[in-house]
Amino acid sequence: MSIMGWLTLMTPYFLFIRGVTGNPFYAFYWNFIGNIAGAWTPWYVSPLVRGVFILILIGAVTGLFLVYRYRKRLGNYILYVVFLGFAAYHGLVYTLSGLAPLFDRFFLLDVAIGSIVLGRVVTRLPKQKVIGIGACLLVGLSAVYVAPYYVQEQSDIIGLYSVADVLGESYEGGTVLCNMPMMTYRLIDYWHLSHESILGTLYCPLDNVTEALLWLKGHNATWLIVAEPKAQQMVAFFSQYPLTYDLFESIFEFSGAAICKVNKPLIDGALQQLR
Repeated sequence: MSIMGWLTLMTPYFLFIRGVTGNPFYAFYWNFIGNIAGAWTPWYVSPLVRGVFILILIGAVTGLFLVYRYRKRLGNYILYVVFLGFAAYHGLVYTLSGLAPLFDRFFLLDVAIGSIVLGRVVTRLPKQKVIGIGACLLVGLSAVYVAPYYVQEQSDIIGLYSVADVLGESYEGGTVLCNMPMMTYRLIDYWHLSHESILGTLYCPLDNVTEALLWLKGHNATWLIVAEPKAQQMVAFFSQYPLTYDLFESIFEFSGAAICKVNKPLIDGALQQLR
């Protein structure tokens, strides 16, 4: 019944995605290739972190078997299944993949469900009041760590906003190549760029310099924001060819991010010579 209910909702989605992309499992495919296989962001898990997630995977799978066996005693066992299921999923992803668990938002659902499970367990203990108070104090004290971390994260976002503002002041048309969601948001919300004027570099064919140049020209690319590996990959690709070495001119740099202007005349000249 669960599978039928899931398919009832997902089948129209699969049909829609197939009509748009030609692949009904497009989202799953790119999430696997991009995130799990590390094609989008090739950061790597250290052996220690990978070992921790191997233990999480083993523990979660073992827990699922135990929950299934003693489900009648637990009551509302589906809550434990959801928590352990997500833990097993993350254990599998970070055990097999090359992607480092740097994004805390990936674990928000685990934390939320885990908190519910913890609360349920605490209320069943003999001295639940004492343990409950202790747990609340522990969560409160965790703010000592969380608050500075949150402030740091916000300062990083504000820094990216500053970079986007430099581009917003200089923008006079064309397509901005940007892969950073925070900067895309700033350009659209504050500088009122059309969403059609911002494009990611993911779809640029970086296996053929002629096709890549035609892609840039076809999309009328005028700016490139270099703030993460995909944009750095584009810069490195073109810099290996003498004809396109000076394709991107750095205008502004800030904390590892850079705004580059696309040399459009160079694109036309390079295409004429390559042809």
